[in-house]
Amino acid sequence: AARAAEGRRTRRRRTTRAGLVVLTVLVLLASVTAWQQHRSGIQRDVETASRRLASRAESLRYTQPVAAMRMNVAAWRLHPTPEAAAGLVAAAAQREQDAFRPPVGKGDDEYHGAHLSADGRVVLTRDAGHIHVWDVVRHRRTARISHHGRQIQDLSAGGDRLILGKGGRSRVHDARSGKPVGPAFRSSYEPASFSPTGRHVVVHDLTALRVLRTGSGHVTRRIALTPYADVAEAVVGRDDRIMAFCRADEREGPRALEIRAA
Repeated sequence: AARAAEGRRTRRRRTTRAGLVVLTVLVLLASVTAWQQHRSGIQRDVETASRRLASRAESLRYTQPVAAMRMNVAAWRLHPTPEAAAGLVAAAAQREQDAFRPPVGKGDDEYHGAHLSADGRVVLTRDAGHIHVWDVVRHRRTARISHHGRQIQDLSAGGDRLILGKGGRSRVHDARSGKPVGPAFRSSYEPASFSPTGRHVVVHDLTALRVLRTGSGHVTRRIALTPYADVAEAVVGRDDRIMAFCRADEREGPRALEIRAA
């Protein structure tokens, strides 16, 4: 009887141990499965966040280029999804580095567009009463000039001078102070324009094509035109030494002329 009882106790212990082993294995399997599912969920969330960042970056490509490029890098670091990879390629090829939209002044009821300097550092805006000079790089206004109804005809390459005109008369002004630079001159046909260096002004009216010294207004070159018939086009070279000139009625094409020194 004692041996039988001992055998039953041994079998019960073995059964209990086997049950515990099976239960432990089941718990471990459930834990591993739950961990894998949790990890997969996190992975999916990270991939989704990466795709969303890449999509957002694409929508900001032209309005906020710097933010767009940063988002592309962040999307790739989160997870190298195909969308993130495409965004990095687009960011590497992106030419836009910044975006600036000059605000319209309060109380102004008109907006007349903008004039950008050749170096891209200065932009002019004209509203109902003033001309605003903006630093494009720093996103701030550097000057505010009353225009008294005059129109912006041109802005020098460096953005330091501008030509204002009204009623067939034009004048060069300092873009920082608004003060005149040199005398007024007649410009009745087309808007006057600066040469590439800003040292000369090209004036095209009904009777002549003239090249003036910016500060003194001295005429360094004059080409007579036939009123209302002889329309000409002129482009000054980068060093202000040569001007390419073309008459509308000439079949041989443009001519290169030297601009005489003042």
